[in-house]
Amino acid sequence: PAPSGRPDLQLLTLDEVCAMLRVSRSSVERAIRSDPAFPQPLKLPGGAFIRFLQAEVLAYIGSLQRVEYLDHAFDPNDRLEEGA
Repeated sequence: PAPSGRPDLQLLTLDEVCAMLRVSRSSVERAIRSDPAFPQPLKLPGGAFIRFLQAEVLAYIGSLQRVEYLDHAFDPNDRLEEGA
């Protein structure tokens, strides 16, 4: 549960952000340094642990550009049928 019952304050670990984005830790660390739109982590007291606001991560995901395929007839299942 989020602090004070506020879902906008839900904190995520680095590993949870990696899992949401389906990328490695090094990819997230690179994005923190090089992508100004990427959510910046919060440092918890003691300095050893960082967290991300879930709302910021979700907003970032929502802002990503969709890939448009030129071949609208593309069916990834065609490959499965060939091997059957």
